[in-house]
Amino acid sequence: MLLLLLLPLAMASCGDDKDEPTTNTTKDPDGTIIVNVNLDYDTSAGGCGIQLGKDYNLRCSGSRGQVSIVGPVKGIGNINVTAVQTQSLTWTRYAAAEVGYGYIFKVYTDDYTFENNQRIYYYDYYAVYVASEIGSTSGGVMGYTLKVRKLLENVPWQN
Repeated sequence: MLLLLLLPLAMASCGDDKDEPTTNTTKDPDGTIIVNVNLDYDTSAGGCGIQLGKDYNLRCSGSRGQVSIVGPVKGIGNINVTAVQTQSLTWTRYAAAEVGYGYIFKVYTDDYTFENNQRIYYYDYYAVYVASEIGSTSGGVMGYTLKVRKLLENVPWQN
């Protein structure tokens, strides 16, 4: 009788170990940098200056960069662009920060040349992914966690 009472205990202790930690199955591409940016502050990641304004808009730090909205993506690995594609993107100075959205930042490199009496500027391009909100202890959003990686370097741009 005692053995029958101990049988359920023995069966429960021999179960699968389902409490083992799981691993993240989505690997960020090499070169990805994770940074936080707070409201009305800026941060820098691998040469890309990013500011989060009081209006919750993302912009390039300083006045010489622009943003193109990719839209909802699964992660930073889904944000890509070629040098040719950069010419046809829609560029703006500000873009609303949205969790799960991807952006491409165009950052002026301080380099330019003259060709056929035209000034050609050079830009670096970065993928930016808004991974999550940073909540305030008093409620609301005080910033965002971003994933950033360089996509292209020294790409010429004609005006």
